[in-house]
Amino acid sequence: QTAAGYRQNSNMDRTYLQVFDKVSFSQKDQLKLMGLYSALNYETPGGLTLSQFQADPQLARLATKTIPGSIQQHAGIKQKMLFGGAVNEWHLSERIRNVTSVFGTYVDFANPFITTYNQRYEGTYGLRSYFEWSGKPDTAINRKVNLGVEWQQTNSDITRYGNRGGVRDTAQALDKIHTNQHFIFARYLADFSRKLHLEAALSLNFYGYEFRNVFPNNEASFTNRTFTPQLMPRIALSYQVTNNFIWRASVSRGYSTPTTTEIRPTDQVVNNSLKAEDGWNYETGFRLRNDDESMYLDASVFYYDLHNAIVPQQNADGTAYYVNAGDTHQPGFEVYF
Repeated sequence: QTAAGYRQNSNMDRTYLQVFDKVSFSQKDQLKLMGLYSALNYETPGGLTLSQFQADPQLARLATKTIPGSIQQHAGIKQKMLFGGAVNEWHLSERIRNVTSVFGTYVDFANPFITTYNQRYEGTYGLRSYFEWSGKPDTAINRKVNLGVEWQQTNSDITRYGNRGGVRDTAQALDKIHTNQHFIFARYLADFSRKLHLEAALSLNFYGYEFRNVFPNNEASFTNRTFTPQLMPRIALSYQVTNNFIWRASVSRGYSTPTTTEIRPTDQVVNNSLKAEDGWNYETGFRLRNDDESMYLDASVFYYDLHNAIVPQQNADGTAYYVNAGDTHQPGFEVYF
């Protein structure tokens, strides 16, 4: 895929290859294999002053007496990504099965900018496995239970160099960040006479990371930070009042730890004081359709109570950093017709 941009230094090209295969051992047991490779390159034109825009809106950012422009610095994004995974489904009996998946990704990311050349190498690998028990079919209560675990490790090398005409120059900062997250989960589904549907779920989440500055501090060992394990419950109900009218409601707790980009933003300072976001969401709504399904309406109201929201801030030199901004109380509604 390729696209020519409207402005100077705004072209894009992308190469993408995906492979997939499936091996069946029996009518029910099977192994799925998948992989993909993506190479993405796109140029970034940068900003213009008002007078430059009025003179020619197609220009890329121009050079000044002290700073080169986007074209001279070959400003843009270059990202190569490789992904591979396998999913195995194994039926232990008519009502018990296990699904296990393993995966890995590798990302080579580069961002030549006006004054800097940012580069990141990131490798991730993980696994997920769960057992599922299904109740007897064609009964008044159709039940299903899941119990499983998921684990993921990401190792990142985040570097910043000078940019000399699109070629990385002298090192400015080199950091290593390793993140680990895993959780165990249980889920119960029940369908009562095909009218009332119940879902109850609970997970226990663990997260931690370690970081080390290779340059300029040349730290000898990693600094560790571990977050307090978190319980995340969810309960949801839906009731089919008629064939065409369904009411639903749910209560759930969410939990989001800082990302690698938020821990080590573009100001090159590792922020080990960021707290994880967490919150409760309360929601209810309905779905309505007519007999021939030519019209469909889905409407809901919700209230989201978020704590320790992570938001970006900007330094005078344009670099970013992140802070916890406190609590957010957000009522709202959604309508789809």
